[in-house]
Amino acid sequence: MQKLFFILLLFPFYLLAQDQKTSNFNLIDFSPSECDESAYSYQKYNQILSKEIVGDTVKIEVEIVGNCCVDFDATIEVNDTIINLIYMESGDPCRCLCCYQFIYEIDGVNKDQKMVYLLNGRGVKGSQ
Repeated sequence: MQKLFFILLLFPFYLLAQDQKTSNFNLIDFSPSECDESAYSYQKYNQILSKEIVGDTVKIEVEIVGNCCVDFDATIEVNDTIINLIYMESGDPCRCLCCYQFIYEIDGVNKDQKMVYLLNGRGVKGSQ
């Protein structure tokens, strides 16, 4: 009985600590490029091109291969030291691919903390 009481007493603190780990990060800007038809998209792969940290904000530029006829929107999911950069397509897809560059700006980042970045839940080149 004492163990149960102790667990129930500590559980709210555990939830609060979990919430604090993820609530500090905010996607403050997302900038998708125009379709780059000049790049040979069939030989490209999704990758992180650059990461720049200024203060508590990180700017991450990624390259993806996506459909030519859709629009993109973004969000992030954070779990401890993993930031999942998520992009979603909207609109009517067509039968062509393009290269795009997306810039995610995220605040609440501690420059001394090592972060791992995923792109739509998958590891990508340059993610650490």
